Amino acid sequence: VCGNRIDRKAEASSPLQESATEEPARIVNQASAETAETADSVPATTINEVMQPTNPPRAAKNKKRWLIPAGVVMAVALCVCIALLTIHNGKQRRYNEGVTLLEQGRYAEAQATFTELDGFDDSAMMADYSESMANYAAAGALYDAGDYRNAKSTFLALGDFRDAPERAKDCENELAYQSADASMQSGDLEQAKEAFLALGEFRDAPARAAECDREIRTQEADELYAMGDFAAALPLYEALADGGDSVIEERLLDCRNEIAYDAAQALYAGGEYYE
Repeated sequence: VCGNRIDRKAEASSPLQESATEEPARIVNQASAETAETADSVPATTINEVMQPTNPPRAAKNKKRWLIPAGVVMAVALCVCIALLTIHNGKQRRYNEGVTLLEQGRYAEAQATFTELDGFDDSAMMADYSESMANYAAAGALYDAGDYRNAKSTFLALGDFRDAPERAKDCENELAYQSADASMQSGDLEQAKEAFLALGEFRDAPARAAECDREIRTQEADELYAMGDFAAALPLYEALADGGDSVIEERLLDCRNEIAYDAAQALYAGGEYYE
């Protein structure tokens, strides 16, 4: 009997035990299903946003880190621009000073100023121009001082600068003129005459050539006069008489008188006393 009761009790308690065991599993399964359904209904972006950690303070800090270098770069660039502008303005002032020195004829100082600018604008060309002007002025000073040989070499070294070729030719003519004059003073009239004629219209070269020619003919007439060849000397003195030279006029008269005297003497010797 007791055994039967126990069996029945056991049989009666089995459904309760199964119910107690199955209920928690059902609840868990239901919760899992609801969770999966909820996960499927949530947008992916929302999930990603939820899953990704956010750190707003760090992003702001990184932005500030970028802003600070950008400000430094802008400040440095501004300083560089100001420095370059200051340098440019300083060089422009020095350039203008060089132009003023050039206009004042202070060529050496102008050259030094433009050279100092080291390629600013056309300072290199202006330095060369200042140097050429200094040499041109030096050559002109030598010319004015009568140092034609050194003046000529200085003008020739300037090439085609301004009228340097013409000035060099003037120096050459001056040297030739000096040489011709020296020949004339030494009595080499023929050489002097040719040298003056070669100078063309330079200075008074034509007049000096004519002077040499007159002196040559005068010497020739004087030589004939000294030899007593009055007939040969007479036409020479006649050609020279228009110069207003009293000596020439006197000798011209002498030649005529001597010729007349010789003619009278010849008549007298021939017995022609009344001719």
